[in-house]
Amino acid sequence: MSAGPFMLDNETLARSGKALVVGISQGGGSLSTLAGMERARDIGHITASMAGVAPATIDRAADYILTVPCGEETAGAKTKGYHCTVLNLMLLALAVAGQQQRLDGEQRRSLLLRMEKTFNHLPALITASQAWTQTNALALRDSADIRLTGPATLFGTVQEGALKMLETLRCPVSGYEFEEFIHGILQCL
Repeated sequence: MSAGPFMLDNETLARSGKALVVGISQGGGSLSTLAGMERARDIGHITASMAGVAPATIDRAADYILTVPCGEETAGAKTKGYHCTVLNLMLLALAVAGQQQRLDGEQRRSLLLRMEKTFNHLPALITASQAWTQTNALALRDSADIRLTGPATLFGTVQEGALKMLETLRCPVSGYEFEEFIHGILQCL
């Protein structure tokens, strides 16, 4: 489960045993992320920072500093940073799974190959997305607000997509898990 610092309360931390708490802040200066990491560390959890800059303010509360070396992003919507952070989290998961012997060498190689194929396909996806956008831009330009939906497994991505669209389009955008959307918000539209 992904949880913003506002969800990382003492009760959640107490239930977790000894967990790895990764604080993520693209600019590295999120005070709420720093506070969440400090609370986690004070209770005895292992902490890691993942920021797009070094040094970062959140590094002060980190047992491990995992800088995301994606380079500067001048646009307000940090899409490159988001994707690089997700990649770093995936690679971290592979490393931890290997250390805990949850993956053997062949499983790890297979997953890395799948990831490589996905990344190699990105230029074609970008081209197709740009073409779709050009074709549909006029029909969508007068939208008063936008709703994104997706499966529970992609809820974090739906939320991030809603944030990026809000930052870019400057109109109301919200994201929902699909079942929640069809049983709740869809009934209000």
